[in-house]
Amino acid sequence: MNSRKRSHITPVLKSLHWLPVSFRSLRSSEQRLLVAPHPRFKTLGDQAFGIVAPKLWNELSSSLHFIDSEKAVKKQLKTFLFRRAFR
Repeated sequence: MNSRKRSHITPVLKSLHWLPVSFRSLRSSEQRLLVAPHPRFKTLGDQAFGIVAPKLWNELSSSLHFIDSEKAVKKQLKTFLFRRAFR
């Protein structure tokens, strides 16, 4: 890939099909959504993995929730995040 030193990196990442660094982030029965517990502390509790992970899972496309193959999930997840990153 030939790009100048001072070029913006977004087009390069997109052409390489790489995700930007910021995108590398209990179920309900029918939709396979996770229930996020309420944090005990407002400041650090909102950033805890147990709080953030269910919220991120629930933001994903519902089609990702029903894939059984790990390889297929990884592929579809990357495609989902790639599209979200470069809207």
